Amino acid sequence: MYRNYLYLNRLVSEISGLLINKTVYETFTQEKDKLLLRFGDNNKSENHILISTDSSQSYLTLLDIHRKAKKNTFSFFGRFLPDKIEGIFIAESDRIILIKLAKSCIYFLMRGSLTNVVALSNSGEIETFKKLSENELTSIKTLLNETQFSADLFEADLSFLSESQDFSVLKEHFPFLSKKIFDVLKTKSASYGIKNALEETFSDFLKREIAVAEFNGELVFIPEPWISANVSAEISRFNSYIEALNFYLKEFYKKNRLSDIKTVLVKFIDTEMSKTANKLNNLRVRINKGSREKEYKQCGNLLLMNRHKLVKGSDSAEVQNIENNELKIIKLDSKKSPQQNIDYYFEKSRDEKQNYEISKELYENSLKRYDKLKRISETIQNEDNPKELERIADELKIRKTSVKMNNKFEEKIRFKQYLIEGKYQLFVGKDSESNDKLSIKFAKQNDYWFHARSVAGSHVVLRYENKKEAVPKHIIKTAASVAAFHSKAKTSSVAPVIYTFAKYVVKKKGMPPGQVQVLKENVVLVKPEIPDNCEFIDDKEQV
Repeated sequence: MYRNYLYLNRLVSEISGLLINKTVYETFTQEKDKLLLRFGDNNKSENHILISTDSSQSYLTLLDIHRKAKKNTFSFFGRFLPDKIEGIFIAESDRIILIKLAKSCIYFLMRGSLTNVVALSNSGEIETFKKLSENELTSIKTLLNETQFSADLFEADLSFLSESQDFSVLKEHFPFLSKKIFDVLKTKSASYGIKNALEETFSDFLKREIAVAEFNGELVFIPEPWISANVSAEISRFNSYIEALNFYLKEFYKKNRLSDIKTVLVKFIDTEMSKTANKLNNLRVRINKGSREKEYKQCGNLLLMNRHKLVKGSDSAEVQNIENNELKIIKLDSKKSPQQNIDYYFEKSRDEKQNYEISKELYENSLKRYDKLKRISETIQNEDNPKELERIADELKIRKTSVKMNNKFEEKIRFKQYLIEGKYQLFVGKDSESNDKLSIKFAKQNDYWFHARSVAGSHVVLRYENKKEAVPKHIIKTAASVAAFHSKAKTSSVAPVIYTFAKYVVKKKGMPPGQVQVLKENVVLVKPEIPDNCEFIDDKEQV
């Protein structure tokens, strides 16, 4: 409600005495949708007028001290400055604030998505903070030249009112009255008449204390008398509109920051807990099967004792188990020599012993991680301090750029993300720009890279951190199916997909966005689909 016309009128009245005869030395921006006017009695002053043209949160306030950033700063209205402030005004019944300078005027127009700041010189030169077309500039100049402005605190002429007045007439005389104000007026008028209700409501906005409080999770900025006596909440009260607004903005950004960090943390924790739970299930199945160390060792010994019976090229060997005199059939690799098959089983026995112990250790570690993530999840839900949440994010090594920032210019590049069988991460580009980012900057050398052959489509990168294990062929086919699904071959029954290591994907100078050269490739035929073992996680942010 801080953008209500009556409150803006109070703002103009409040800052008028503070700004008259001050000099505006420069206007610049260093955050999206925010313009700063540096003013004071000397050129070294650090006092600023801050204007936000964000359609969802437009406002004008004063900052005692603001340090201008050395980078990413852009100047505006330089040809009109420096210039001295002669007065601060507001349009009659319209949310347009005028900062009148000696040689020009700076207008702040609150127009929803068309909110803007316009500088207009006395000679007719015009410049805008947000770009406008020639026709729009002409319309703006006409509007501003025809608008009446006032520096006085609003006083309503209520002589037209009668006690039986229809509420619809009020909208004609006071178009700035919102639905919420009308609701309050109807309640008040039922007790002591429409004229008294209207006078009191105007007084609530223009003269009474301003309350900033949180109700039902929402931060409110309202006249103090509007706070219900039976509502239990921490209420901050202010006589100054500027003090109330600055406090409100501080709490608003703090609340949003808290919400943003929590959202990122909760998403991260949920994903990690899901991955860890899948890992625990797979490891539990592996451990319950037990170790096959003795079985492989026995096969190696039996083959060694029957070495003279083994023939190269055979795919099996029938040998007698001396412990129970039973015949046992042992599979062989027909491409290997008898000795290589014997060595294979002894190696399998050693590997099985090692892998089984590693699986038990991994299970214990994963169980501890799952319990830790669960404790952190509970902490996050109950924590209301953004700094403590940021500390948790640092501890979890979550990139700070994953947390949404209110004042960032950078446009984030996003990838779609899938998880194959709970452990293989698959990233999919969304457009030409993100394809380049994914293939050239994000992908590691030994990640697998996929693309549907001979048709337009997304670049796809398969990342698997355990480089000691080869990626199974069925995982390669799953990733290829996803790549085909995100291509022009999506409706085909079968589609060829090329795949290679990311290190063999290069982008040469002059190539258009999304185009790369593949130095070495393999081809696999797959059905374009998102297989059952492939789970969509979310969009992955990269800056």
